[in-house]
Amino acid sequence: MDRKDIRNLEIEFNQTSKEATRTYNILNGTGGRGGVERDYLIAKKAAEKNPNDKKLAERLSKAKSNFDTATANYKKAQDAKNVARKELNAALGTSEKTKDAQSSVDKYNKAVEKVKDAEALIPFRGQAQYDAAVQTAYGLAEQAKAAGGKIKPLPAPASGVTRPPAPSSVKSGDLSKLSDAEQVKALMDSASITLNGSEYQVQVSSPNEIDPQGDPVVLPKYIYYEPGTKSKFTGTGRKPIPGTPSGVRFGDSDAVRDEYQKQLLKQYGSKQALIDKLFKGGFLPTNKFAANQMSKAIIKGLEDAVAEYTLKQVDDYKNNNVKEFETMDAFLTSGKRSDKSSLTRTTKTATVYDDTEATKLIKRLYQTAQGRDPNEKELKELIPMLQDFQKKNPQVNKSTDNEEGTFTSTSIKTGGDPEEFLVDKLSEKNETKARSILGYYDAFKSTIGVQ
Repeated sequence: MDRKDIRNLEIEFNQTSKEATRTYNILNGTGGRGGVERDYLIAKKAAEKNPNDKKLAERLSKAKSNFDTATANYKKAQDAKNVARKELNAALGTSEKTKDAQSSVDKYNKAVEKVKDAEALIPFRGQAQYDAAVQTAYGLAEQAKAAGGKIKPLPAPASGVTRPPAPSSVKSGDLSKLSDAEQVKALMDSASITLNGSEYQVQVSSPNEIDPQGDPVVLPKYIYYEPGTKSKFTGTGRKPIPGTPSGVRFGDSDAVRDEYQKQLLKQYGSKQALIDKLFKGGFLPTNKFAANQMSKAIIKGLEDAVAEYTLKQVDDYKNNNVKEFETMDAFLTSGKRSDKSSLTRTTKTATVYDDTEATKLIKRLYQTAQGRDPNEKELKELIPMLQDFQKKNPQVNKSTDNEEGTFTSTSIKTGGDPEEFLVDKLSEKNETKARSILGYYDAFKSTIGVQ
């Protein structure tokens, strides 16, 4: 893509950033003045205290209409900004992606040479060192393929040499053994948390089976966790029945929900016991259902529970360094919705850039602010700083359901803006200050929509 096209994308991003800032200020207020959300909450509180006051009811109706409109406008503007940012980063990062793919291929090729060396040294250093070299090569092969690189398979082992089997490629439908950390990591790397309307979803990327050279297929998925079982001893002199390892996989909502229903009914023993558990966890408004309504209630409760369970497991794994998965039973016992009367839910979602995404953003802002790329020292300083900022400033989504479980209201507190954070950090540097004297810094802030 030529410089003219990139410049047009920069202009588009600048315009969408300004619109996102404008609609945010309308919704949340600016300069010490409250926005329409504050007006709506004040009107709602006043109307609830005086339910027979028609003027207050009219005021609430108008405030609610303004709040709904402002919320929709802000979401529309923020979505447009995110699309523009993605297109701009994609345009700027094309060469970076090619570079990353080649780097991954180079690392794999070096690992192949180490496998050959370790194979020749088996008589002197043993099988363990060879096995370790092979496993390293397997892991780097997956990384290279994920980065879009083209690699050759490991050459066949010499006669008489036993090689560890290659791990099966991880697809979203596979049950990855939790004992295989690389398999689980590959599976979780394919997942991302996104906002779809007023609901968060886990989107999972998988290979395009129709067009293997095309873009990956990205679809909403839910996580299924299968607890392991212990070996059973059947008596003296008899072989024990081996246990099964725990595993995790992604699947479609209906299939995963039905698997959990089967798992939990087996564990709890009855539909009523499962309904009681869903009610205590906050996923059903009551535990009193007629016999012919029990199955429908379980489906509704489990759909909500599986969605929140999936978000929590993916968020904990990717953002909180939690590598163990809760059982669905433990999740329901913890009670995600503590207030059964209002069913108020608060979801915190941190969007944390990986090293590649963070590098692209930092390079772009450095070019605009200082007219150059950052050096390695600056990248090592800013990448973890940016990631830590994103972890500590998640987007907070609070929604309140009525007793029937239907959506009634929502409020969103946006997470920290990584670009504004970096602008502040770059503004502290002497080089940026020097350029600001020439007017570059003000233009820089204007370009990315920062006031």
